[in-house]
Amino acid sequence: AMAKGPPHTTFEPQYEIGSRTQHAEKAAIGAAAAALVERDQSVIFDSSSTVLEAARAVARRGIRITAVTNDINIAAALAAQGAIRLIVPGGTLRPGSFTLIGEPGMDFLAGLHVDLALIGIQALSGLRLADSSIEIAAVKRRMIEAARQAVLLADSSKFKQTSFREVCGIERMARLITDDRLGARERKALEKAGVAVSAVAPARRR
Repeated sequence: AMAKGPPHTTFEPQYEIGSRTQHAEKAAIGAAAAALVERDQSVIFDSSSTVLEAARAVARRGIRITAVTNDINIAAALAAQGAIRLIVPGGTLRPGSFTLIGEPGMDFLAGLHVDLALIGIQALSGLRLADSSIEIAAVKRRMIEAARQAVLLADSSKFKQTSFREVCGIERMARLITDDRLGARERKALEKAGVAVSAVAPARRR
């Protein structure tokens, strides 16, 4: 079944559906993001199905890092690797997801300084990061502010979507990792904004 029109700006697909949508693209993006992570870095893993793929790939590498995440699934993936020092800031579980929002996580993030943040997003229309929830957007903003380098993990379908609450402009990102369906116009705009772009091919098209 297909929707007759664009989704409402506060619409968010159920986790089981969202995690399977564009899965090959998300897995390729996650693997590319994991390759950026260096031994002994401190890394924020945002709550996102694409960032979950990155977390799984990092865990497979077995490198020693300090990881911070507000996502229970990501925490479980990272906890399986004993070399990773895992911090879950806490908060209230958002209904229908594995995401922790609110306090004490927000206060913890406000005083945090990390090497790298891997950020997912609901929508990227007009090169503005946006999400379907005020609370989620606020957490993402804090994560980006805490990072020396913020990397956005977003498949090319995100450029066709808009969402309820803006997080920030794309210029706050040091890099975007996306799939190889990224349009030439979007790539040119990203490069003009000073964002490094990595477009990776899913395994099925390599």
